[in-house]
Parts: sequence; structure tokens; C-alpha cells
Amino acid sequence: MSIPAVLSFAAAYFSLIMAAVVLLREKHTFVPRVFATGMFLLAAEELCRGLGYRAILPADVLYWQKRTMAISALIPGVWLAFSVSYARVNSSKSLSRWKGWLIASIAIPLAFVVVFGKSIFTGSSQLEDAERWVLSFDWAGRALE
Repeated sequence: MSIPAVLSFAAAYFSLIMAAVVLLREKHTFVPRVFATGMFLLAAEELCRGLGYRAILPADVLYWQKRTMAISALIPGVWLAFSVSYARVNSSKSLSRWKGWLIASIAIPLAFVVVFGKSIFTGSSQLEDAERWVLSFDWAGRALE
């Protein structure tokens, strides 16, 4: 297994551990749940990335990279919700002020993935060396980047 794949799987493992620890300590409040959701999404993103590193066929590499981009589209909105509500006395009031930005930070990247999913990558991939694939972004992929 390649070093990038091992690092991705290790990052996914430790992110899941962090999410579980936070949920076990304080599972009934909003901020720890949002933090755990963010860590779970980071773990899922790294898991897909690691599986993409292990893929052999170009179609499989493309498949896992599309999944990675779809999960990556959700991450900014979750971390924005966490940062707006963390260490606030009245986090619900702070969230209500940021509601439009929160919805936009989730909806816009997700719309790019759902509506323009076929335009994220050009569809062509090439083997750069024995262990590395190169995937080119199309216009939607560049916008998400």
C-alpha cells in the first residue's frame, strides 16, 4: 500500500475516534454534534481519497475522486456552523444571524456536485508514473476547488 493511502486511512481513523470521543462526552448539545459531524465528514473524505489511491483502473480512480469531491462540498458549511456557534453564550441567536450564509455554504457547493457532477472532471486521466494518476478539472471542478 502506498504512503498516501496509509496516511489517508490513518487520518480517517483518527477523525472517527475524535468524533466518537466528542459524542460520548457531550452528545446532547448542538456544538459537539456539529463538531462530530465535521470530523465524520473529514473521515469520509479521507476514506474515499485513500480508496482512490488504492484504485488501479482509471474509472475507479475517477469514481472515488468524484465521491471525495461530493463529501468535500459539505465540509465548509458544517465547519462554518461550528465556528459560528462555538464559545457563544447564545449560539442559536448567532446561528440565526448567519442562517443565509450557512445555507449558501452548503447549497452552492452541493448544487455544483449534484447538477454539474459530470463536469467536475474532464473524464480523462493519465498515469504520471507507476503510482500516481492525474485527473484534470473541468469548469465545475475548478469552481469547487
